[in-house]
Amino acid sequence: ALGSPTDHVVLTDDRDDEVGGDTNMDGTASTPAAEEGSWAGISVGETGIADLAFTEVMYAVGEAGVSNRGDTSMLGCLIAGNRVGLRGESPGLLTIRDSSIVNNDQLGALAEGDDALDAIENWWGAASGPGGEGMGLGDVISAGVLYVPFLIESLD
Repeated sequence: ALGSPTDHVVLTDDRDDEVGGDTNMDGTASTPAAEEGSWAGISVGETGIADLAFTEVMYAVGEAGVSNRGDTSMLGCLIAGNRVGLRGESPGLLTIRDSSIVNNDQLGALAEGDDALDAIENWWGAASGPGGEGMGLGDVISAGVLYVPFLIESLD
């Protein structure tokens, strides 16, 4: 999914009326959330390759908003409101730069295996960086996520 700085690609729950209008035709009766019934997210298999630029991935309930076992590159993305924002698993490599990883329910980033998730130079929702195995108060990360240096100001 290749958007541009002025025209983002948006992948989200069909209850997200902020994008594309009231696509599920229920007025204001529902709100987007990473819960059962939401979409599963993006999954890249071991032999897969994915490039995402200026793409918003929101409210996924599967393994992660973006789950990678192959080779995934991301630039200028928003990863928000998912159960788990990013999941990188060896032997694959998920690389994300100049992006915002914020307000994910359980984890902003989960690394399973060595060098599986390279997430340096991103905004984690706090100037102090990511929480959990990180040193700050932003979205929680697991052990093994590369995150230093991180952005200390929001990209908005």
